[in-house]
Amino acid sequence: MKNNKKFNVTESEKNRIRNLHKNYSLIKEQSDVNVGVEPIGVDPAPPSDPLTPIEPFNPLDPGSGDNPILQADNGKTKSTTTTTQPSGIPCQTIYNALQSATGVPQYWQSPNVQQMIPAICSKCTSHYNSWVGAGSPNAPSGTGDWAQYGAQGQQICLMLIANPQCCTNTPPTMWGCSQTGSCVQDPNGQFQTQADCQSSGCGDVYCSDCIGGTMTLGTNGVCPQGYVQTPGTPGSTPPSPVCYECQSGVCNGPGWSSGQLSFNSQADCQNSQICQPSIDDYECVNGQCVIQAGGQYNSGPTSQDNLNACNSNCPPPPNMWECDNGPNGCTQTPNGTFNSQAQCETACCGDIINNYGWATNHPNATSTQACNRIYNQFGSIGSFNPNTLPFDDGCEYDWLVSIAGVCGVSQNYQNLITGFIGGNNGCYGNPNAQNQGYGQGNPHQNSACGKVEQFCEQPIGNVTPGTSSPTQWYKCQWTQQEALNGGCIR
Repeated sequence: MKNNKKFNVTESEKNRIRNLHKNYSLIKEQSDVNVGVEPIGVDPAPPSDPLTPIEPFNPLDPGSGDNPILQADNGKTKSTTTTTQPSGIPCQTIYNALQSATGVPQYWQSPNVQQMIPAICSKCTSHYNSWVGAGSPNAPSGTGDWAQYGAQGQQICLMLIANPQCCTNTPPTMWGCSQTGSCVQDPNGQFQTQADCQSSGCGDVYCSDCIGGTMTLGTNGVCPQGYVQTPGTPGSTPPSPVCYECQSGVCNGPGWSSGQLSFNSQADCQNSQICQPSIDDYECVNGQCVIQAGGQYNSGPTSQDNLNACNSNCPPPPNMWECDNGPNGCTQTPNGTFNSQAQCETACCGDIINNYGWATNHPNATSTQACNRIYNQFGSIGSFNPNTLPFDDGCEYDWLVSIAGVCGVSQNYQNLITGFIGGNNGCYGNPNAQNQGYGQGNPHQNSACGKVEQFCEQPIGNVTPGTSSPTQWYKCQWTQQEALNGGCIR
């Protein structure tokens, strides 16, 4: 999205942002929008760590101007001692240093040292004050009380004196800034209160107002009303664009944009009444649905809904059919070749047989050859209704039957079945049999459906349907077809 407007940071936030971001501009200029904020200068030196004086425990350089060089009265040695330590050091840091120091009183390494902290603080303060009051105390190699702590112990004493909140059996809870940018209780934290932690900038988030084209910082992970939280971490990574702009009814983004057609999220843009794609009306013209302003199919919430409604009510012109030369046979279509379904199916079957490999290889097939082909091609299916075959298979079956005639069924059996269908026994049995409970679903064996059940469903010897002999299969197929032709419903 190209936009010549600047995405500005509010004036009230600029000073705060400058203090937080030392290594880059708050908002780097994007390729498609100018972000109006002044670059923040780079500090040539990283922020100092207030904890570095305790590890290692080295005296200050004699050239240091803030800490005096004190000489022992006995003149034997002289030593330098850091006479101040910063406040705000985490208590746990001091305790860890206390227990790991060398050259200090032995009881400092006691497992119960936490209970002894008040006494240690008291002694450190007393001995330090005596050392200062004496004006020129003994050096660490001398015999004075302050000297007994050694260089590391003196530094620890000074940290305890500068941090009296740590001189209790239960030191105050400290707070730190977690990696997720929230203030949490942390024994090694740098802040004595949650408020101190939050005011440091921990938990600050980038916040964007895409309509107004402004950015600010939200505290404690919360953005002001009208703003949306923006990816990026203040003081660590720059913000990523979140704005979506409506262009011709389409929401484009994310990017930097501003104005009444800009939105704080894709969902806001898509749900807005001012950014909806145009909806096409459809009309049925000569069996086809076409876009037409004012067309009768215009009530859907989307263009696709209108098209679907049109397609459901726009049949092709009547009496036009076309063959797919496959399992579906003939279907209606506006561009069909045939005027009727029967005409189409006759022509379609002719095309299928012309491309039927067996027919091509047996141009003068005999009845016996056709019967064998019927069994070899369709016998593995078991008993079936030929009318349920896919269209192309049905064409091949009917063509083979037209050559084979009746396969494997004697004339006497044919007369028996046709006699059942046309006579008293009928589909399910004679009236006497029906009075005994025989009927549809339970035919008497001396009926058309009874013979279908005998040859198609009940095993003969050890032969089951689907693995039967050609004779049984032929008889099953012929009987079933005659029963269907006679109107028998099983």
